[in-house]
Amino acid sequence: MKNKTESAGTFWQREPNENYIGNTEEPMFQVNCCDCQADVVLAPYFCHSSKIGTFISWVLRTRVLTVMYGPYCSDINEHKLQKWAQYIKRLGKEISATSIKIIPPFYLYAEKPEIKFLFDKVLDEQGFSSTEMYTVLLDMTQSKDEIFKKLKYETRRSVRRVSETGITVELLEDADHVQQWQNIKCRTNELSTKVIKSIVATKDDNCSYYVALNGQKALAWTGVKWGVDVGCLEGITTSPATRLSKSNRFANYALQWRVIEEGLKRGIKWLDYAGVEPKSNDNKLHNIMKFKLSWGGEVVNYSTYTYDLSKGKIRIIKLLTSVQKVMNKINLGDYFDSVKKKSNF
Repeated sequence: MKNKTESAGTFWQREPNENYIGNTEEPMFQVNCCDCQADVVLAPYFCHSSKIGTFISWVLRTRVLTVMYGPYCSDINEHKLQKWAQYIKRLGKEISATSIKIIPPFYLYAEKPEIKFLFDKVLDEQGFSSTEMYTVLLDMTQSKDEIFKKLKYETRRSVRRVSETGITVELLEDADHVQQWQNIKCRTNELSTKVIKSIVATKDDNCSYYVALNGQKALAWTGVKWGVDVGCLEGITTSPATRLSKSNRFANYALQWRVIEEGLKRGIKWLDYAGVEPKSNDNKLHNIMKFKLSWGGEVVNYSTYTYDLSKGKIRIIKLLTSVQKVMNKINLGDYFDSVKKKSNF
């Protein structure tokens, strides 16, 4: 485990080269420049979100160099951030990345609000475009009892009722449970399944994956990426049968509370509920935000920053993305899989 004093502001709890990703198709490494550091990952543009997305990433050879919660140092300033931004652009070109995406250390904004203005100013001057984002952050510096008291009434009541249901939460280790989760999320391509199985097999300390069970029946799944200061939830996936059962609906609450307990054990400062859309008129998205806020967190506003290194490929990607819904409807995923196999991809 990293020394937290020496690693303040970095995301991963363990060194990137100790992480399973270093041995798969998504290399992860640290970038240090001008006393500022960050963990970065080079991943396909669509990050294996679907068969079609994976196929497009393969055909166009598109890779995104993503900076995870950085760069950061204890005395970050305008000059250091300028030099760091120039360096990451050169690095992106050298490794043939299609674009660069910077996710800033926004969880520090509450303590140091000037960091947000610094990132906005410097990265705009360096040619990065910004996208407004929102998430829910839960303050994990409180005690377990304090967090429980701040839960919304229905959430607090549901957490208490978990013990009445027979629902248990375990680490995701069973191969069948892994496959069920992947199938529900439509992550049926081989690479996505391989990544999840790698996490389960290596028991990587940077990631925790949990499954809620009733007996041996899998009800719901969630994953968390653990950082030195922050835990980032992947989101909860429930089985179709769970959604129709009044008693099994508590699986969601069992998973969320287990994550909070693990976060307290690890000593993180924040739990990131991975995005909300407060400006959306979509009732479903509104309910998701309401559920996330029921755990006592607050909405936080920040920006991500993107720099396109291959504008031609980006234009093609935007065009293909605009018709992706149509392609999904006619189920071209199996065709793309067959093409890749013939090409020895």
